[in-house]
Amino acid sequence: MYTKGYETEPRKLILEYIKKADGKHFTADDVLFSLKKDEIRIGKATIYRYFEKLTEQGVLRKYAPIDGLSACYEYAGESSGCRNHYHMKCDVCGNLFHLECHFLDEISEHIDASHDFKINKFKTVFYGTCADCRAKAKGGSSDE
Repeated sequence: MYTKGYETEPRKLILEYIKKADGKHFTADDVLFSLKKDEIRIGKATIYRYFEKLTEQGVLRKYAPIDGLSACYEYAGESSGCRNHYHMKCDVCGNLFHLECHFLDEISEHIDASHDFKINKFKTVFYGTCADCRAKAKGGSSDE
């Protein structure tokens, strides 16, 4: 649950961007670039500090970076399109995709029932290469 606390103009603008990005993944650089286009000057450190606070409050979900890429975030508010599913992250382009898969749900249920371990779907990310990046690597063909 989001608690307002100390509300500054930069925080309002950052939260406004986050809410508009509902259902999409974004980085601190995305917010910084968007605000700079509107000639709004906010430091990157301010954005990161606020992201951390919002992550602690459950307003944002954070997906950890790999291989030097920036962490990416997703709005987790009431109307968020990201609810109860897994994610896939491309090692090449860095895009994060939603993954709705009933087979993985069955595996998760098996692990819970047979191994007494509950998988957290929100934090489960499969890493690999997306179809677009595989096609580019093969010269435009998306067939494997």
